[in-house]
Amino acid sequence: MTINIKKYHYPRKPIPWETFKNILKKTYKFEETKFIADWLVKNGYVKEEFIKNYKRLVPTQKGINNGFYLDNIEDSNGYFQKIMFVSIWAQKIVINNLNDMISSSKSNTFAPSQKKQKEIKKKINDYINKIDTSKNCKNCMDYKLGECIGTSDNSPCEDFKYSVVISQETKDSWPEEGYATTIRKRFGKK
Repeated sequence: MTINIKKYHYPRKPIPWETFKNILKKTYKFEETKFIADWLVKNGYVKEEFIKNYKRLVPTQKGINNGFYLDNIEDSNGYFQKIMFVSIWAQKIVINNLNDMISSSKSNTFAPSQKKQKEIKKKINDYINKIDTSKNCKNCMDYKLGECIGTSDNSPCEDFKYSVVISQETKDSWPEEGYATTIRKRFGKK
């Protein structure tokens, strides 16, 4: 499987490795990103280092020359920890080689796990069951607009379109004059 690498938008400054992995997961719908780290290790950009039974990636000299680097970051408790950052050049190396990484990976990075597949299937079935019970003429957009031609047995026709249902609580929270300028004036924005 090949992916469209043009989808990726490069941040303006270096970002932490974990952030970069999360961006890749969201952008390309990866289930996991271990195959990227494996490829970087195999090609000599980073090496795996164990610290207190915790495995982390550390850039090699080749990685440092290509934009991977460590920096000390202060966490919320005031402790400093070394974090690997990925510069724009390093991100380009990863993005430009994603298809190669995927093809050399032994795992299927796009397929959800069986547990996740069951969860997705259950959500879809629950949604379909919910829709089927609420599919009647009174929930049709044409019916609410008075444009419904109807059927003889009062069941929804093939032109059925769900209408949006807005609760009274939501409507009550709207401003009296629902214009964007009115809302901006309330909060002092021009």
